[in-house]
Amino acid sequence: MRPAAVLLALLLAACHAPKPEPLAPPSPWPTVFHDNQRTNATTLPAPLHPVLKWRTQIAQSHATTRPISMPLVAAGNVVYVVGDKTELYKVHPDGSIEWSVRVPKMTQRSADSIDCSGGVLIGGAKLVRVNTAGKVRHVAGLDLHLGGLLQAEQRFYCPLTLPDGDIISYSVRDVSGQLANVYASEAERLTLDHQQRWVYRSFGFSTAPLVWLDDRTYLTDDSDCLVLLDPKGAVTAKLQDVSYRNTPVLFKGKVIVVSKDRHSIHWLDATTLSLLSRASVAPDVARARACGPDGTLYISSQPQATPPTKAATMAGKLLAFDAAGKLKWSRSVPHISAQLALAGDTLLALFSGNDLLAAYRSSDGKQLWSISIPGCIGYPAIGEDRTIYVVDRQGGLNTIGEAASAAAVTSASP
Repeated sequence: MRPAAVLLALLLAACHAPKPEPLAPPSPWPTVFHDNQRTNATTLPAPLHPVLKWRTQIAQSHATTRPISMPLVAAGNVVYVVGDKTELYKVHPDGSIEWSVRVPKMTQRSADSIDCSGGVLIGGAKLVRVNTAGKVRHVAGLDLHLGGLLQAEQRFYCPLTLPDGDIISYSVRDVSGQLANVYASEAERLTLDHQQRWVYRSFGFSTAPLVWLDDRTYLTDDSDCLVLLDPKGAVTAKLQDVSYRNTPVLFKGKVIVVSKDRHSIHWLDATTLSLLSRASVAPDVARARACGPDGTLYISSQPQATPPTKAATMAGKLLAFDAAGKLKWSRSVPHISAQLALAGDTLLALFSGNDLLAAYRSSDGKQLWSISIPGCIGYPAIGEDRTIYVVDRQGGLNTIGEAASAAAVTSASP
């Protein structure tokens, strides 16, 4: 073949090859629990003198249901959040909404990660990407209906974006009807052009987010088993009696898990899942956690029996353990159901049953401040410029910032 013909063939091949989108600037809070190691921690600082800067109404919902997803924060404090489980909203730093786009049949944990191009990866009846302009692109999924003969659906949960643009996601295939009746669960890794790199099949998964580091994937299934997959998706280790309700945390060669009965915390070797150390929170049960850059693990705990009628008046604890599992400090708090996030040297605790966001000094647990947020729920997300984002049961997105630079409280509507 002549050189000119070779060059032409190469050019044609390049034109048809999938092209990665340009990389976006780093996001302050790009995924559930902040990162793919699920530390729920950032080096960005929290406000010193907090004030509610604005509240934007995203969705209308009943107070007994989770109205919208946890917020994801892209560069420049652009926030992505799901309203009513059907629409993804892009919200500007001033609380104004740029666009909303409908994505049918989203799963409960819907907008899960900001991808490498600055768009959002969403799970549901389809796995889709939504770019920064609000354009939806189908990635994967199965939806087939042939009357009563055969119905096949595939639902995706907890997708995460890897540094090379690949996707790892749980999915459930539900095939039913007169011709078949099959229910299968799997975790799979997809390439940029939607090809399957590997698949791991099981009888069931929890909806706890996947954990990933150095091409190793950690997942929990609904039989309370922790599974470690190698770069090709093969099982290298398993560990029973791990709580599927509590997402594992990865930190410098260790994976930190909560026991099935939720009375103890286990530090495991990240490559073998062998036990390194253990700490007890009994008789309480562990609820939420955050892991700092020095390996300190922060835990919220509460009594095991929490009747809904007494939840608002029950007391809980905040605890801090060092990287070896030794208790650093413990603090009683007058509330339970605390969801945690670490912002620099400040531990944030959101008490959904008491409409309260409180801040504690991470070194010793001393309370620094608290602010009332009616109906607040879920985990706080931290943005740039000492900004915190919290959703509420009434379908609102709340922004807490520094009082010195914050204007009067405002409210925006879509």
